[in-house]
Order: sequence, then C-alpha cells, then structure tokens
Amino acid sequence: MAAFMSLEGDIADQRFGTSARKMVMNQLGVKPGGLGNYLKSLQEKGFLIKDETHKFSILPLLNPTPDSQGYMFKLTKV
Repeated sequence: MAAFMSLEGDIADQRFGTSARKMVMNQLGVKPGGLGNYLKSLQEKGFLIKDETHKFSILPLLNPTPDSQGYMFKLTKV
C-alpha cells in the first residue's frame, strides 16, 4: 500500500493503472499474480474501494495530507 501511496506526479492520478502497477512490481520485486493477490486482500479488508468503472481507489481516510499523516493499526489474530 505504501508503494502505491508514495507515487507522485501524473502517475499518482492513475495510482492503480498499468504503469503504476509495473513500477510497484519492480520496486517490490513481486510478480503480477502476487500483486493481484495483494490488491484483492486490501480490497477485502476495506482499504481499497472499486468504483463503478471497476477502478481501485484508496479509502479516503487513508489518503495522506500535505502537512502530515499518521496511522495506528491494531492487528488481532482471528
């Protein structure tokens, strides 16, 4: 998620588009199938939302602000 959120410039407008996905895969060293599984998992957890055109977007609460942004997550075993 951090790799997608760190994208800047024109590529950030299409944060989950083909070019952005290729950049993230190269940066993280994952293959397309692994990235697809990761995105599906983030969608199931509610961090990613698909719009009416089936494009991903980040949950608005998680979008960073220009000044500062902090998160605290508590993970529990289910």
